[in-house]
Amino acid sequence: MENYSRSKDTPTTYVHAAFHFENFLSFFPPMKLEDGTYGFGFPQGNTPLAALAIADLGGIVNAIFSNPSVYIGKLKGAVAEDLEPAKYAEIITRVLGKTIHYNHISREFFASLGFPGAEDLATQFTCNRLHILERKADLKSSHEMYPEIKGFEQWLTENKAAFAPFFQEQLTSKV
Repeated sequence: MENYSRSKDTPTTYVHAAFHFENFLSFFPPMKLEDGTYGFGFPQGNTPLAALAIADLGGIVNAIFSNPSVYIGKLKGAVAEDLEPAKYAEIITRVLGKTIHYNHISREFFASLGFPGAEDLATQFTCNRLHILERKADLKSSHEMYPEIKGFEQWLTENKAAFAPFFQEQLTSKV
């Protein structure tokens, strides 16, 4: 869509949304490991991963709609945090009180997992890791456009209860 509208010289504002915090509840929830700790993984390595809450994306888009003349023809990155994945794991550990590890997964292994979109997600993480090394300007701009934007720790604290099912012990039946 972006390439098409650019080719037509359409007066448009482009928003590139970062990874969503909510992905830690859906695509990348904490999984129990053999040693009793928890982990999540994807092919990001130690490169910072820009992220934000889905609701805050709405706040940024609202700022654009409220001030169209300021943003027409611009590309805005929607970012609340830009942290290394291990830092997200550290925050989850602190807020939820469970030991969480980030595990780098190779692009090839991730792409081979076989779920719908695995190849696309592997490519997205690889692009982030190799070509979008930091998003400090987007981070600053997002906070200026929408000062109420939540950092990961605040979002996680507010959504702590949604993580409870990941930490409930599996019941095993004895026959």
